[in-house]
Amino acid sequence: MFCSLENPDSGSKLRIMMSVRSRIHNVVSFFAVFLFAIVLASGCDDDSGNSANNNNQTNNGTDTNNGTEDQPPEFLTTPAKVLEVLDGDTIRVKFNGHNVKIRFLGVNCPEISHNGNPAEPYADEAMNYTTQRARPGWWVGLEFDTSRQYCQDFVPDDTQYNDCTDIYGRILAYIRTTEDQDLGAQLLINGYAKVYTNASFDRKSHYLELQSLAQEEGRGIWSTSK
Repeated sequence: MFCSLENPDSGSKLRIMMSVRSRIHNVVSFFAVFLFAIVLASGCDDDSGNSANNNNQTNNGTDTNNGTEDQPPEFLTTPAKVLEVLDGDTIRVKFNGHNVKIRFLGVNCPEISHNGNPAEPYADEAMNYTTQRARPGWWVGLEFDTSRQYCQDFVPDDTQYNDCTDIYGRILAYIRTTEDQDLGAQLLINGYAKVYTNASFDRKSHYLELQSLAQEEGRGIWSTSK
């Protein structure tokens, strides 16, 4: 009678080990596939997020009317595209197909440094304030006194529009920003400009009230810090 050299339990153990190993392999494979799916999904989510961000940026540009769109906001009835900020109360714009300078009607900001003369106090602050609200490439709206509404059709060198400009040929206009604010009024109330009192204009009384508020609170040029 021959005796088997194999331990009766060894076969069972071997089968168990193989079964366990197979299950481990299946589990590992499952998790590998699962992790791959997560990574793939994350990649898709990132793309979606980027698309959403891009959409938000586009929508925000439209919603906040930051002036970078091809079309101006509807509330700017006489729109112009800012080309350059020259100082606190003067900008260069593209208006009616022409490159023209606009002098803010009714306000006078401190003079920046020019022709060897030093800048007046708060001149740089006034220019920075205007630049932040009328950046090159942004839209602004030109607004005119009731008696000069025809200035919205301004054409350079046309004598019928002589009353639309100052002695330097700059168009005199109120400036409305894409935040729907009167920029001249904002300069006054923050103390970055004074009312131009040597001329009559429709908003003069309102501007004087804003200037008084800035004086009372010691803002900008009305402060004693400079």
